[in-house]
Amino acid sequence: MPQSKAPTKASLDSALAAPCPVVKSPAAPDYDSWQEWMNELLVQYAACAARHAKTVQAWPK
Repeated sequence: MPQSKAPTKASLDSALAAPCPVVKSPAAPDYDSWQEWMNELLVQYAACAARHAKTVQAWPK
């Protein structure tokens, strides 16, 4: 009869545990500043979403 193995913990990269950056307010109340702020926010969101996806993939099923 085959022996069942105990589940092993996946090794997580320490960067996956890093908190997402704090969202700051736009630098100035004009459209150009808002657009730069929004672009930075989208980059930060993408990095956080990718980190989350890697964490979910590493979680034992």
